[in-house]
This record gives sequence, C-alpha cells and structure tokens, in this order.
Amino acid sequence: MKSIYFKTDNVGLIAEIEAFCQEEGFNSFNLSREHIDPSDINYGFIIADAEFSDLFQTVKVHIAFVGHPDNYNTPHYVLDQNARLIHIKSFIDSAMNGGVIENISSNCTLKKMTYHYEIGNDIFSIDKIVYNLTKDFIYFFKISDLQKIRIGLAEMITNAIEHGNLEITGEEKFEATENDRYYDLLKEKLKISKLKNRKVNVFVTVSQKLLKITIKDKGKGFDTSKIKKKHSEEDLYKLHGRGILIASMYFDEINYNKKGNVVELIKKVS
Repeated sequence: MKSIYFKTDNVGLIAEIEAFCQEEGFNSFNLSREHIDPSDINYGFIIADAEFSDLFQTVKVHIAFVGHPDNYNTPHYVLDQNARLIHIKSFIDSAMNGGVIENISSNCTLKKMTYHYEIGNDIFSIDKIVYNLTKDFIYFFKISDLQKIRIGLAEMITNAIEHGNLEITGEEKFEATENDRYYDLLKEKLKISKLKNRKVNVFVTVSQKLLKITIKDKGKGFDTSKIKKKHSEEDLYKLHGRGILIASMYFDEINYNKKGNVVELIKKVS
C-alpha cells in the first residue's frame, strides 16, 4: 500500500496529511513518533519541515519540504508554510507523474475549468500529453480516481490518433503487432502527407459536479453501431475495441457522433 512519512511540527499540516491518507487509502507514518530511519524508506513519499532536512540527505523516495531547506542538493519539492490538502495532492500527483508543483494559493479554490487543446499525432508521448491535460483535475478528483481517468483518456486519444487521424485499421494494427512491426507501421503512416499534419482536438469542461471531455479527430469515422453494449473479460485481451472497453470502465458515459470521429466522455464528480 502507498505510504506517506512525515516529520513536521505543524499540527494543521499533520491533520491535512492524515485527511489525505484517509481519502486516498494511504498509510501514514509520523517520523516524530515512529522509530524509522529515513534512509531505510524504499517506497512512498516524505513530507518534512525544512529545518529537518539534514535527516533526509540520503532518502531514496520523493520528498517535499515545507519551506526551503539549506544545503540540500538532492532533488526535492517545496510546499508553502500554509500547505493544505490540495498542496499535498499536487505533490503526490506530480511526483507520481514526473511533473512539477504549480503555485497554488491556500485561499484559492478552483470551481470550474473549460479549455481546448490541439494535439499532434505524437502517439509516443501520450502519457505526458494526458498528464498535462489533467493535472488540474486534482481540484475535483481523488488521485486514485484521477489515475483511472488518465488511463481511459489515454486509450481514447490513442484511438483518435491511430484509427482516426492515421487511418490504421484494426486488421492493420493486429497484423503489425503480431509481426513486431507496430512502430514501423506508425512511422509509415506519419510519412503520408495527408495524414501526418492532422490534429486531435480535445475540449474539456470540469466542475464540482461533472467532467465532460470531447475528443474530435480528422479521420473517416467508423460504424458506431458495432460497438458492443456488453463486454466479456476476454475482450480485454483483444487489440480491436479494447480502448473503448477500458474507457467505459472508468467513465460513466461514452457517446459518439453519427460519423464516429467525435467521442464525448462523461464522469460524475463524487
């Protein structure tokens, strides 16, 4: 199970850390009480007051200091003195995904966002693209739910690029994968002038009640009537249609337009 180790004299921060751990199902360990050598911590995350930085010179895990530590040269995150639950979520989510902490004010609460991204056919950077699209979702979702949203969204954007913009059929993908030449197929498609410059447009609206993501590609579309209403466990192991199945596990609704080149993903904020 994921864990947070902390050493701080800030009673309010301790309460926020414990609230986060309860919400996300993390274990919490107060290093002021537990007899644990920080250098023995191999998994999890550490939050500590900057004044205790000397105790953490040899840690192997991600660490965030409250305040700026002196003479600490190992990569680390910095939290504000007034850090709250949202800052802890930002640290954990950033550390898990290789991001950076944005400057979040403890007196500022995001209530609604609407934005539009245009994405090139960079299928090799889907994880980074999805993280950038969703990093502010920590204001609305638990990290455990956010990770599931990212998995489903990555599948649908991949579908939009592969089968939409690059017009790779299910049969082509299966054959290329079976013959270990999937990346060669992608490179071939990306050399075709009418395909390589196509974009995927992603429209996002998220509030305290609902997340709606609309993904539009420039492909020919497909017969949406062939989408299976019910799935078996075996479908997870099939290349064709697996992306839609995975997304359907993590979103409340998936709606296509008639042509099949626009998909709407909806998830309620609980």
